[in-house]
Amino acid sequence: ELRAAASVLLERLQFMRQAGITFGGKRDLYEILGYERVLTPIEYRDRYARGGIAGRIVDCFPNATWRGEMELVEDEDPKKDTEFEKAWKEFAKQHKALAVLRKADLLSQLSTYSVILIGAPGDLESELPKGKPGGVLYLSPFIGGGGPGNNSTVASKQTSTAYVDATIVEFDSDTQSPRFGQPTFYQLKRSNISSVDLTTHKVHWTRIIHIADG
Repeated sequence: ELRAAASVLLERLQFMRQAGITFGGKRDLYEILGYERVLTPIEYRDRYARGGIAGRIVDCFPNATWRGEMELVEDEDPKKDTEFEKAWKEFAKQHKALAVLRKADLLSQLSTYSVILIGAPGDLESELPKGKPGGVLYLSPFIGGGGPGNNSTVASKQTSTAYVDATIVEFDSDTQSPRFGQPTFYQLKRSNISSVDLTTHKVHWTRIIHIADG
């Protein structure tokens, strides 16, 4: 998912650098009209916040996807709920799973990805403990974007990662690992809370659900 998101981002950047060039390179419409070639999360969020067609486009697919009820099926018998199905229903109700999934889906449209933090006992930097569904304390969505190896053009802009709440801080670099190239640690914060020391946390990948287009 992460590699697919990075590929899409690079394709967008290459397209935007060429867009607006007409008359064999003699005229740059983007420069004339004042358009940004590299859009960062803050530009997407600003356009969304202003509403209009941008807000409608971003809301459309998440609203349609998560409208109504969602059913998890383990046994095809409609008159019988398995223990797993019962546990899911209780879990979804307790943690408002549909609302969280919709929010995370929406946030992924405003950046390159979003994440859901699985709140559970133990240190956030440690592996998610295995246990019963009751061990999950909360589900919390964060807007994501950025990480090691950011494009220098994007990273140099003050809007690159300052307005996202989840960034990747470490990848699995072991070529023999089945997770080679995938995130091992994220950093989470709340950009609307001023006390960074109290709100920035390093989080193990097992406690994260990573959501990206494609």
